[in-house]
Amino acid sequence: MPGESDQNMNQSNRNDRCPCCILWRSAVPRRPNTNTSSTSQSAPSIDFGNFYVLRNANVWTLEDNSNSSSVLDIWVSRGKIVSMVPPSAARSMCPSIPGLKEIDMRGLDIVPGFVDIHVHAIGGGGEDSFGSRTPEACLEELVEAGVTTFVGILGTDTVGRNMESLIAKTRALSEKGLTGRVWLGGYAFPIENTVTGSVRKDLTMLPDVIGVGELAISDHRSSFPTTDDLLKLCSEVRVAGMVSGNAGVTYFHMGDNETALQP
Repeated sequence: MPGESDQNMNQSNRNDRCPCCILWRSAVPRRPNTNTSSTSQSAPSIDFGNFYVLRNANVWTLEDNSNSSSVLDIWVSRGKIVSMVPPSAARSMCPSIPGLKEIDMRGLDIVPGFVDIHVHAIGGGGEDSFGSRTPEACLEELVEAGVTTFVGILGTDTVGRNMESLIAKTRALSEKGLTGRVWLGGYAFPIENTVTGSVRKDLTMLPDVIGVGELAISDHRSSFPTTDDLLKLCSEVRVAGMVSGNAGVTYFHMGDNETALQP
């Protein structure tokens, strides 16, 4: 026969998986610790209008290299996923919540957000005079494409566009809910369009900067750096990444010249 402690433990484990309990915990404001008795305090008022559940969604988690989806209910609290459980389990663990918004996702797929490491956040183009410049990326376009994490890049034009503007745009998109980082530099070598005046300082002191890119090689728009030039640059980027805890990656644009991987 299970004892009282076993029953309490089972109830606790059940509550840890129960979407209703998770929503309740995320909704109840934390009360400061005081020495006064709280017996006279009334129960907090919960507005379940902040929560919703996506019912019967085909969820692709990509865990364990799985190539199949699972039908799950996704419980969302204040814009964040708090629980994903099979529909039958969700209904058995908790009763219906009055006023809870439910969205039927039957037949629709849900995947993790995409990571795009090549986004011209402040525009691209410009290789056919100024009129060929493209506009800045906007939040709505990125979200509609499923992108939740991106790395901003300059590309060919490192004169009409600069790192300060790229970092500012990246931070603006990050403040709206995306995760943004930037590549330092562009097609040209040496890297002259830094913020602090030094590649190593930018990578070490600016958390937005994860590496150098997109440095062009074997391309008619390249500055044709030598192999030694690239070795020195890659070493500098790597050391800056080690010091700052950042990625420290050098990202290349590969052209179609016959020299291929030989600069």
